[in-house]
Amino acid sequence: DWLCSVCSAGQKSVSCELCPVKSGAFKPTKDNKWVHVACTIWLPEMCMEDVVAMEHPHGLEDVDKRRFKLTCVVCQTKNGACIQCKHRSCKAGFHVGCALQKRSGVKMQQLDPSDVEDGVILRCWCPLHSEDQKKVTAAERGSKKKSPAKKNNPPQKSPAKKTPIRKPPTARATPATGDSEEAPTRKRGRPAKQPAKASEAAGTD
Repeated sequence: DWLCSVCSAGQKSVSCELCPVKSGAFKPTKDNKWVHVACTIWLPEMCMEDVVAMEHPHGLEDVDKRRFKLTCVVCQTKNGACIQCKHRSCKAGFHVGCALQKRSGVKMQQLDPSDVEDGVILRCWCPLHSEDQKKVTAAERGSKKKSPAKKNNPPQKSPAKKTPIRKPPTARATPATGDSEEAPTRKRGRPAKQPAKASEAAGTD
């Protein structure tokens, strides 16, 4: 039979070093302390040495001490390390375990971008700004539905310009024979002499 890490260690109950929530999946550290799997994932200083089996959480001593001084907006205590709202002007903090409760009002988002190798982007918003985030998301979805789909119309061809066709000069045909009647040409030189009259050639008056 399969046993969780707590039962496998012979423990009846354990406490997370990072949040006050008593339920959830726990994993032991090398120095026999217990933390939630979710707390290990969401706190930036924490990591799993074995990411496949999700075993051996590491980095508990590296967690920023200022996180333990923040008051959780969900449970209103300082029993653990808090993460903070993603909104740029908000400093609200909350425990990971508290934020994952159904009625916490905290929005938790996990992105898996293609440009990040072997990693994810984690974002969270406090109850106040999670409502703003929902409105932004709804507005974006509404604008995508209203925007008509663009049709890929084929490019229109511009009308071709017509150039006048010049025909070569043709010879004129005579109606009788059909032979071509060429236009007379003028030659340079002296004018031809006129033939003598018949009376002058005979030498008579």
